[in-house]
Formats: sequence, C-alpha cells, structure tokens
Amino acid sequence: FCELPYHYIEISSLLLDAASEDIPNADRVRTLLEDIQDVRMQKIRTGMQKLANFAKNEERIKSVNLTGLASAEVFQIRPFLTGALNHWYRMSVLPSEMARGPGGGRAAAGGR
Repeated sequence: FCELPYHYIEISSLLLDAASEDIPNADRVRTLLEDIQDVRMQKIRTGMQKLANFAKNEERIKSVNLTGLASAEVFQIRPFLTGALNHWYRMSVLPSEMARGPGGGRAAAGGR
C-alpha cells in the first residue's frame, strides 16, 4: 500500500463536509478519494482471498501484515479478520493438541 496518513479518510470526509466551498474542485477531490478507497479495498479483498486460499490448502498462517492500512480500513476488516484468524489458529493448533493426547501432554494433577 502507498503510505497515506492513518486517518486520511476521516480527515478528508470532515474537510469535504465542513468546507467543500473552500476546496477547489471539491467534487473532483471527493471522487478521487472515493477511487483511492475503492482501489485500496480491492487490494484488501485480494489479500483476504489469499488468506482464505492458504487456509483452504491447510497452510499455516503465522501473521498478517497490516502495514499501510488506514484506520477506517482496519475498522472495516477487523471483524472478519479477527474471526478468520482465530478460526485458522484453532484449526492449526487443534491437530497438534490432539497428537499430544488428553491433557495436552502435561503432567497429571499432583505434579507427578
């Protein structure tokens, strides 16, 4: 992602809503900002699809890089991303937990 201010969406919306008459070509600026948001959301969707493909192929997902996302973008994908990552984590941990047997390989109560 191109580096943009973390709150660029919120700031631009506030400025365009409160002072559009003071911004030259405000409608054009608004359209360009919407185009930028659309392109960035498409990149996010593509990244999410890649994550889904990793999970489908049972590949382990260790981390997800969110560098360069704006705050509103993070807010939009947070519910899906946290739910998906938790699900994928459980799927990757569960088989190793089952292989260790009951109790996860820990000593029985009593410290033996």
